[in-house]
Amino acid sequence: MRVLIYGRVSRDPRQLGRSVNEQVVECTEWAEREGWEVVRVVRETASASRYARVERRFWDQVVSSITDGEIDALLTWESSRATRDLEAYAALRSACVATGVRWGYSGRLYDLTDRDSRFRTGLDALLAEDEAARTSERILRNVRHAALAGRPHGKNLYGYRRIYDPETRELVRIEPDPMQAPIVQEAARRVLNGDTCYAVAKSFNERGVAPRRPAYKDHRRKLGWTPVAIKQMLTQPSYAGVRTHRGTIVADATWPALIERERWERLQAILFDPSRGMLRNDTAVHLLSGIAVCAICGGQMRVGLQNVGKTKLDAHGNRVPREKYHTYICIGTPGKGGFHTAIKSAFLDELVTEAVIIRLERPDALQLLESTDSTRDDERAALRQEIERHQAWLEQVRERARRERNLDLLFDQERRTQPLIEAAQRRLDRLAAADPAVLDMIRSPSPRQRWADLDLATRRRIIRAVVSPRIHPAETRGQRTTESILRRVEPVWR
Repeated sequence: MRVLIYGRVSRDPRQLGRSVNEQVVECTEWAEREGWEVVRVVRETASASRYARVERRFWDQVVSSITDGEIDALLTWESSRATRDLEAYAALRSACVATGVRWGYSGRLYDLTDRDSRFRTGLDALLAEDEAARTSERILRNVRHAALAGRPHGKNLYGYRRIYDPETRELVRIEPDPMQAPIVQEAARRVLNGDTCYAVAKSFNERGVAPRRPAYKDHRRKLGWTPVAIKQMLTQPSYAGVRTHRGTIVADATWPALIERERWERLQAILFDPSRGMLRNDTAVHLLSGIAVCAICGGQMRVGLQNVGKTKLDAHGNRVPREKYHTYICIGTPGKGGFHTAIKSAFLDELVTEAVIIRLERPDALQLLESTDSTRDDERAALRQEIERHQAWLEQVRERARRERNLDLLFDQERRTQPLIEAAQRRLDRLAAADPAVLDMIRSPSPRQRWADLDLATRRRIIRAVVSPRIHPAETRGQRTTESILRRVEPVWR
């Protein structure tokens, strides 16, 4: 009998995989005792409950192995390793019934075409879902109470350090970090005094100040501080010594403020002032300006002019004006130096355009974008309306709870309504996973012709959604081959 072993753990912050490996070992030993052939082992680190924020990556592959007849049995360590959601259980049961595939866990193999096996596995799935719901309620309740008490939740905030009891490992206090806190305060002071976020980021990078958190993408690891990072930091209410819950200030925090509350509020008025020159529309006149990035520093590339050939003199000894062409030039990052590479804009525009069109012409373009059909405007609108109704209801409940000083009422309604909001939001996110302009290209009878009909802003929008071109420096000086130029352009697909 051919079996697939599926191991899963909800959380594995240290990436050790021990729990998953133990599950796989136990299921493998079971298969060996029975003389079954293990044709595939799937390991996963993700939650299987309906409260999960991130969907499992490999579960669909497991179900496909069942429906495609690739296996005769699915083995999991226990019922909850497969699913903690009754809807997912029902789909698994239907697939197993249709193909005759068995499901084994906790040392017992179930034939889901049998009524007793369906009852037993269904009961286990119900208990697993109930346990997930209890855990979610307990966590949400603890988070709410911690917020109302002003206690922290989640990761440590830049600018602070946490002091723990060396024996019990319980949090004793949160205090300003002697190295980081002055950085936060300096940024706030300078913006209040009229500096731009760019000027602050440039200053920090010139002085070698480490960024507040590491970059996770390779092409951003050399960026250091950016204007966006400065703004994101200074808009954190926690620096004003207040505790927020679901975007609302609910209590004074148990940690000291790094920025006085009145100064922090003045800071928000400055940072969100529309007159500060933030562009709301894409007004670029070159296809890849601000989209192409330098492979050395991760900085954006802007357009410059390059002279053609050498300077020549006319018959009277005067310089002859030279022709010029546009190039994309690395401008570096604030305070960390500038030029690293440049490339002719006409060449890069043509290369990236062709690569994007070819990718969107492929029959599996939607799968490459990891998107589902998002043309269902009515469904999208209905989901938005559903979310708005739930949010409006919760706002009414909050107002009533404040008047009656009845937090239990608020907690009860949040417990009932928030999962509905989150579920609708997840469905909406899946529908809106791909940009409508990209989908319009994919569904066009001729994506190439469709591209020719688009204006510059829409083309830039599609490129941003599909690819990030990374430009490497030229390999050698002097004569360059077409192959060497092509090697300089690295398309990082979204």
